Amino acid sequence: MVKKTILALVLYLIVVALTITWTVHIHTVLFHSAWGGLIAAIVIGAIAGVIRVKLKMKKQAAAANEHAPRHTVGSFMDHWGTGVGIIILIVSGALLASGRKIGFFFVPQFTRSRIMALNLHYLGVFFTLIFGCTFLIDFLLSGGYKKLMPGLADIWDGTIKRYLFRKRWNERDKYFSSQKSSFLVFTILGVIILITGIIKVLPFILPVPLNRTNNIHDIAAELFTLMLIIHILFVIAVPSHWRLLLSWFTGKEGLKR
Repeated sequence: MVKKTILALVLYLIVVALTITWTVHIHTVLFHSAWGGLIAAIVIGAIAGVIRVKLKMKKQAAAANEHAPRHTVGSFMDHWGTGVGIIILIVSGALLASGRKIGFFFVPQFTRSRIMALNLHYLGVFFTLIFGCTFLIDFLLSGGYKKLMPGLADIWDGTIKRYLFRKRWNERDKYFSSQKSSFLVFTILGVIILITGIIKVLPFILPVPLNRTNNIHDIAAELFTLMLIIHILFVIAVPSHWRLLLSWFTGKEGLKR
């Protein structure tokens, strides 16, 4: 699986680099002229998700007695493909907010073109929607929510008490309790960002007024970025997470049973 995941990542990064180069040279706002592309991204992601679920079910039926891999190339692309899209959104969002206060923080002044920043934001939305919708369909149809959604014990005992109060906690499932808890927080913030983002984009599509005093989108984006930083620090600082990081590339189970 290692070769396949590396090849998929390299090809994806090449596509991202080419589209960024193309995007920054466009002189029209894509949110206004190419909003249909975002609908296409949702449709493509949904179709890819359905196809992936069907392929996954066939493989499970053909290898009922074999140990299922922790991750597949598809799940690798969902996670890291969405991650690249989110990074583009964060960077372009900072460019759009440069020189003004949003939410809790003041963003330093950057030299930038607003059209370029808007188009980069469009590109981030496009990639995030494709891989996010693929994951969402798979998540719902294949029952992934049973493995990823945390219970009260995961939140309180497996995350808060374990990491803040150093209480002992034995991991029992495929995903760590802290991973489940962070997934829930990311999901809540992501839904808020998506809904408020749609509201902010509507004036580019329909003749509706934009409430510029509404900072919910920016605050949620800041909290999401903070959670992302914490997520990365956990992976780097906690040794038990290192094997899980490698499993994204190998597909093999990262936990010893």
